[in-house]
This record gives sequence, structure tokens and C-alpha cells, in this order.
Amino acid sequence: MFKKALPIWLANSRASENEYGDFVLSFSLSSLDGDFLLSIAAASEYEVFLNGKRVGFGQYPHFADEKFVDEYPVNAFLLQGENTLFVTALSRDYPTSSQIKSGKWVAFEIRRGEESVCHSSPDVLSRQNPHYHSGKIPFVTSQIGMGYHYSFTGKETAWEPSKDLPALWKYSPRPIRKLDVSTFVPFGKIGPNLYGAGKEVVGYLEFEIQSDIDQDLVIAFGEHITDHRVRRNIGARDFSLSFELRKGVNRFFSPFFRLGLRYLELSPFEGEVLRLGVVLAKYPHDVIPFDYGDLNPIAEKSLYTVECCMHEHYEDCPWREAAQYTMDSRIEMLVSMLYFRNFEFSRACLRQMAHDLTNIGTLRITTPSESELSIPIYSLIFPRMILEYGEFSQDESLAEEFLPTILSLLSHYRGEMVDGLLPHLNEWNFYEWAPGLHFEEEIFSRAKDDGQFDLILNAFYLIALDSTAQLMTRLHQDCADLVNEAEAMRRKIHDRFLSPDGLFYSFYKEGGYHYSEFANYLALSTGIATKEERKGILDCLMKPNDLVPMTLCHYIFKYEVLLSEGGYEEYILEDIKRVWGWMDVRGATTYWETIRGQADFSGAGSLCHGWSAVPAYILFRIFKNNVKKGGSNE
Repeated sequence: MFKKALPIWLANSRASENEYGDFVLSFSLSSLDGDFLLSIAAASEYEVFLNGKRVGFGQYPHFADEKFVDEYPVNAFLLQGENTLFVTALSRDYPTSSQIKSGKWVAFEIRRGEESVCHSSPDVLSRQNPHYHSGKIPFVTSQIGMGYHYSFTGKETAWEPSKDLPALWKYSPRPIRKLDVSTFVPFGKIGPNLYGAGKEVVGYLEFEIQSDIDQDLVIAFGEHITDHRVRRNIGARDFSLSFELRKGVNRFFSPFFRLGLRYLELSPFEGEVLRLGVVLAKYPHDVIPFDYGDLNPIAEKSLYTVECCMHEHYEDCPWREAAQYTMDSRIEMLVSMLYFRNFEFSRACLRQMAHDLTNIGTLRITTPSESELSIPIYSLIFPRMILEYGEFSQDESLAEEFLPTILSLLSHYRGEMVDGLLPHLNEWNFYEWAPGLHFEEEIFSRAKDDGQFDLILNAFYLIALDSTAQLMTRLHQDCADLVNEAEAMRRKIHDRFLSPDGLFYSFYKEGGYHYSEFANYLALSTGIATKEERKGILDCLMKPNDLVPMTLCHYIFKYEVLLSEGGYEEYILEDIKRVWGWMDVRGATTYWETIRGQADFSGAGSLCHGWSAVPAYILFRIFKNNVKKGGSNE
């Protein structure tokens, strides 16, 4: 990816983390003949200019052993004679839910064919950026990390030669396209110091503010307003960015922190807002036309929810976490593959998920990250996701690449069995945000419990076995052992979890049992329930009952069961109108994390969550003939 470029950083780095460095390099061209290409990579983020014009920004996240390089054709930026390349790079050098601790470095080069015209080296002049505050500032959230503090009154600092660093990794090309950042969304004034976009948007802050004096300004951002104020502080979270304005006009744009939001609130200041909004960040794609009649608005909002949750990878929610979880991503992946046809994006995300495992050999809770926390069913859904990717993309290379990883995952969980079943594991045994099924305390304290057995966990192990067997069949490999293991386990789960009333327990342990809709839909979808038992279970599920109800993220399992049964299409359509329509009439512009909306999680409920885009996928399956030719998954 580079001919001569060396990783470099400030010779006198003064911040242990969250450091912004400027790098400048002048070079001369006697001729503009040929094709010029700029290659660049940074530890965390970068913004690069040629001759005063922005070329690009937006680093694809790294792994310890692999760094990703962006490339830009730059003929249109170059001049015959003297040219100046200017880079501002951010090295966070601390881990988040979407980024590993990756040191402090940046590397760049301009090539004409095989000729290196200029490149990063110790001769490049550098300095700590005088406007962005380097060093620790309050976290927005622990998952996202720090925002920024920007000073328009910052004093210029001295330039000096850089230091070069060893490259203890390989470079690879960016595997997905760059974001479309061509659209500015203005925020209109809706109250004193309060501005709104009218809907959920995701992008980069831009403003033009006339300040009467030198003064401080805080801009809070969010999805919720209370008493005409943005809900800036929720628990330990601080959804704000801070600035030191100078007297006069202050123009600002920053690509170093992406916001998911609907509202902006400015602290009182002396002056005038001339322009305020965000530059949208959207992964480029077309949308396959469809016609679902009066359900079109729900499908469109589901698609927009996914659009708001895909940038460098799939995200659970752009506002609070912007992190990639496998279970969330499964729904987003199905929707985006069907409607956007961006298989390269799904492929890259799946490779991120399985690139680097935890110390016990499971998928990390979010990727890329350094977290050793894992959720068993989130690891066990991965074979199904690889299977579905191959079905829709007709690309079996990922199945071949990650089959060893999948078999290793199965081996790990097989080794945790007690009497042929998985007990409650020494991981976060999260199933859904429903009473008795989230085990939230295990985020902080975990221990294997050989006295508790959960149908949901064992059903997902069964899903992993069945999916892996299908993958092996596609790869023309013998899967008889997995098929036999799955059938034996199906019978064992059936016998251990079937209750006297014909329903299945979610889990049982000494002192009690738990019933949920989710567990019973899983018993149906995995074939744990016999043909004779299915009718009684469905009769119970289709009418008011005392089971713990489904949550938004897992309606996909419910609807897949009903579609496979046949004859439930009208029920599904009415159910979608009931559940997602409930959010619509309450002002949703994207679909929520849970049906309680912002009130959930002590006021931190996300109002844009990728796992709630279920209707788009299910409607596609029901209305296949109403999708333009070329969009069908058949």
C-alpha cells in the first residue's frame, strides 16, 4: 500500500492519550502528467488537505496486526510547481467499543504510478494541533469515548521534525467505500438556544457563529428533550462538545467525532447563530424499489434506521454507543443485503467480527474492540450470519475462511457442557431486554452456574450446529457428526425444558422456572418442539398470555416461525402495524431500542437502533413479487 511511507508522530508528544497532531510536507512537481494517488492511514482518525483543499477523512478501524489504508486520486488537487500536503491526525490511544488502543502514528504518501512523489518520514514537520485540546477530556459515553474541545483562540505552536516508528503490522486496502458526506442538514430554531433537524440524523457538526466577545460555548446533542432542553447528562454520560469562541465569525467543521442526534442545544452566549447543522454521513448505496401498500412508511423508516446505523461497520445505535454487535448486525445485514445490495459492507463486517477472538475463544461483545466480555448467543449466531451472507451474495469464500473459527467456537461451547447441556456460563448470558432475561449484573460479575440451564442458550447452540452443518455441506465437507450431535441435543433440550402444560421453560434452576415467548418461538424455530406440540404452543402465543413478551430485536424469530408455518401473513402485517405503528404515532423517525423508548435504561433508551429494522426484512419476504426485479433473494 506504501512504497516509502513510514509511520511517524510528534517528536515531543505531550499527551498520553487523545492527541491531535499536525503534519505538513511541501513538494514540487515539474509535470502533472500521469495519475497521482494519495495513500493515508492514521492510528485513529485523520483529515488531509492538498493545497488548502480537503481531500478526505474517515479512518477505517484497525486491528493490532492489520492497519487499513485509504487511497484518493488527487490530480485535481495538484499544481505544477510547489504543493503543500497538510494532515491533522488524531491518536486516541485508548480503547472504545469500536476501536482498539492503536498507538500514535500516521503514514501517508503520494505516488505517480510506482514513483513516490512524497511520503511521511522524520523530515516531515509536525506540531501538536493548537486548536483541538490534546489530552483527556470527559467521555461522551464509555462506549464512544471522548468528543472534542476546540479553541478558536489557540496560539500557533512551533513546528519541528517528526519521529518515525516501527510498523509492526501489515497494511491492507480499505475494504468498503468511503462515506457520502455531500449533504448538509440545517437545524432550525425550535426554542431558546434549542435547534432541531426534524428527524434523527447522523453526521459531523458544522456551524458559523458570530461571537460578540471571546467566550466559551457548549453544544449539547441528543435524541431526547426534556423541558425544552437536550438531555445532556444521563448518568455518567455527557453528550456535549465545547468551544472557545473568538470575537467575530467562527466557522467550524470537524470529522473527528460523528454525532447521532435530532437536537442541538447551545449554552447561552453573546452573539448570533448564522449556520448550524450536520454534514450527513451516509454509506453510499441505491435502494431497490418496493411496494408494500400502506406498510410502505414502516418499511421506509426501517430502512432509514439501518442507514443511520452503518458507517465503518454496522452499529447498534449512532447516538449512545455506535458499536457493532453480532445479533444487532444480523438484522441490519439482512436488510442492507436485500435492499441496498452492498455485499462488500456485510462481508467486511463479518470479517471484523471474527478477526480477533477473546482469550477463551469467543467473539468479542463488540468489534473491533479489546473487550474480553462476550455474550454466548451472540457468538453462536455467527455461523447463521455466515450462512445467510453466502445465500444472498453467492459468495462462499467467507464460509471457507471462517469455518475453522466456527468449529473452534463450537468446540469451546461443547467443552462447557454439563450432562449434555450448556449451563449458565461464565460470560454475559444476555438474551433480551425483558424481565428475567438480561442478567445485566453479569456485565460486571460473572460465574458459571452448573445449577441453571437456559433453553435459549442451548437453542442457539443448536442453531449454530445446524448452520455449520449447512455451511459444510455447501463446502462439500462431511457434516454427519454435527447432524447427529444436533439431533441428540434437540431431544435432550426437549426433554429437559418441556413443562407439564405443553410450553417450554426459558430456564430452570433450583427454586423456580421462567416462561417467555422468546423461548417458545425458539423451540418452534429449531425443531425442539415436536409436530404434535407445535399447535398448542402456537395457540398460546397467538392470544393474550402470561409469558414474558417478545422485545423488538427478537420479533425476527417470531415472524420467521410464523412464515414457515404458513397462513399467518395477515396476522404478521397487523402485528407490525400494532408494534411499530405504536412508535410512529409517538413521533419516531427511526425505530427504538425497546418499546419504552427514551424512558428505558434510566432515561438512556436509544431512539434509533438497528436491531429494530425487522419489518423491512419480513415485508420483503411477504411481498417478494412487489420488489423490482433484481431485488429478490430467490
